[in-house]
Amino acid sequence: MPSCSSAAPSDDAIRAVLEGAHAAEPLGRIVQLERRVSPTGTSFRLEEIDLALETGTRVALLFKDLSRGALLDAAANVKPAFVHDPLREIVMYRDVLRGVPGVARYVASAADVEAERYWLFLERVQGVELFQLRGMDHWRQVAGWIAAFHRRFEAQGPPADAVAHLIACDRAYYRRWSTRARTFTRPDDHRRLAALDRFDDQFDAVLSGAGAGGYGLTHGELYASNILVNPGATPPRICPVDWEMAGLGPSLLDLAALTGGRWTETDQASIVDAYYQARLSDVPYDSFLAALACCHALLAVQWLGWASDWIPPAEHRHDWVDDLAHWLERARG
Repeated sequence: MPSCSSAAPSDDAIRAVLEGAHAAEPLGRIVQLERRVSPTGTSFRLEEIDLALETGTRVALLFKDLSRGALLDAAANVKPAFVHDPLREIVMYRDVLRGVPGVARYVASAADVEAERYWLFLERVQGVELFQLRGMDHWRQVAGWIAAFHRRFEAQGPPADAVAHLIACDRAYYRRWSTRARTFTRPDDHRRLAALDRFDDQFDAVLSGAGAGGYGLTHGELYASNILVNPGATPPRICPVDWEMAGLGPSLLDLAALTGGRWTETDQASIVDAYYQARLSDVPYDSFLAALACCHALLAVQWLGWASDWIPPAEHRHDWVDDLAHWLERARG
């Protein structure tokens, strides 16, 4: 069972939050509360909670403890402190994502800076991770969802109070990843050093090129493992989860995350085209592909700079040096 440095909160503490003023809507008195560790947690303590209310209603929740001390040991040893803001995901669900189709409903939260306690309670969504589903239709539907999400926040961005907690995916941010990647590179790793040299040489062009697909609100880690799909719903429900790295930056970063990794050119093009037709069909297709390549390169550098001795999860385990070299070449057109 995944472990972390802080103790799990008591039932009474959770009950107080859910029954009190911290809840988005009054739940009423809780007569039964059952908890279990969620098998899907990869970064912070994650629990599944089943409630029975005095009214007879049953409620299925997901409880996420975003406190630094609640980072699972495997994540605490590698997650860079500079990207951690315990309020970011709370703010996203509470103030930004309400009304976005498919996203888990915000139920309650509790933030106490002095006690370093940051709790988030959400609707527990039924579904399976996208990477477990066969057939390209699901992937194309997700690409369409991402396009609609980006369009939603193009004209009007997130509330000003929320922006302070979002990652600024700007020049300084990616310079920091590049510097970290170099720090974690052995002097005799000439292949990796050559790729990073090339990235630095093309840095300005890559950063400006990534923006050709527009700027706006991004999920930040929109990999298939962070997307739940309920194919039995009509239409299928698409629910991105884990908004810990939400930011403001090149919109196509999300599409790059979705389409990175091992793909046939035909399948990858099918997903990319679904996004393009849904959002950017007025942009020349070659320019769109070049912008997407730039975003792939930015993500590759971020993974190379994530940690010095870290082995990523299987779904993210790629040759990021090869990816960086490949996408830098594609970005040149």
